[in-house]
Amino acid sequence: MEQNVQDQLTEVELEFDDPIRHDFANAAKWAKFISVIMFICGGLLLLLAIGSLKYVSELTRLLNVTYQYGIDSGLIMTILIVAALVMAGTFYFLLNFSIKIRNALLSENIETINEGINSLKTFFLVSSIINALSLAVNIYNLVK
Repeated sequence: MEQNVQDQLTEVELEFDDPIRHDFANAAKWAKFISVIMFICGGLLLLLAIGSLKYVSELTRLLNVTYQYGIDSGLIMTILIVAALVMAGTFYFLLNFSIKIRNALLSENIETINEGINSLKTFFLVSSIINALSLAVNIYNLVK
């Protein structure tokens, strides 16, 4: 059923009028801006994590966190690196949406629009999963 609907959508001749072009261009511009800012934040997070490795190691030793909770500086660094990689992977889909939509506006190609919308859908899906997990952890910590 879904394949039939998708086939019908690809056969439709799509025309962009000026308001739709403007809205798509605006969305692509903001998506690129947000994704570039988040890539920069992820890079800064990695630099901060690498630069503060000595201090985190000393802090875990002073606070005796290693013995109480089993957390050492290597685990903290691993968590920060995984967080930066997940953030970069998530916002890659937003950047991909921006690039695909800009290309689609120039070429008026329906396949490129579909690819861009699929990238946006994947971005929202991954973001929703991350937000749901964060919410679950916060509720667990409140109840605990």
